[in-house]
Amino acid sequence: MKEHQDELEYNDGLGDLLREKERLEFSWGKTIVIFLVLIALSIFILTVIFNLQKSADQDVPVYTEAPISAPLIQPSPELTELKEVEASVTAPQKKKDPAVTQHKKGTYAYKVISGSFKTQAQANAQVKRLAQKNISAFVRSYLDKASNTKRFRVQTGAFETYKEAQAHEQQLNKKGVPSFVVKQ
Repeated sequence: MKEHQDELEYNDGLGDLLREKERLEFSWGKTIVIFLVLIALSIFILTVIFNLQKSADQDVPVYTEAPISAPLIQPSPELTELKEVEASVTAPQKKKDPAVTQHKKGTYAYKVISGSFKTQAQANAQVKRLAQKNISAFVRSYLDKASNTKRFRVQTGAFETYKEAQAHEQQLNKKGVPSFVVKQ
């Protein structure tokens, strides 16, 4: 009888080995579960990354056009003479901050832009920041041709000549307001 028990114990060990071998064999069920867990984990990580990117983009201005490096149109001598005559005829006004420029409505060739944003809310926030620095600005929408999306520019000035626009841009940069000139 004892020999029979020893034999069973030996066979139990062999059974354990067979069960272990079964456990280590390939299983479609386990493979599918692991695959689904990896897909869910990947989707979660990508969602977190894109949400972080969206929150990082909210207050960062996006500049889509390069500044103009040289004037495209040279002012004629008659124009500058007319401006000098106009300046001498008008009454002296209060001295204003040169970065705060008020213009009459009309078409101007050069615009000074202090930010280009994806949403109007971001552009309005920039206008408020500029107002705190005593700089007048407004939001103007445009279609970005490169990405075919609507963008919102914060415009701080409009000028007839590139030289005037560049001077205004430099005054804004001195005040810590990054800006650039675009030609309309």
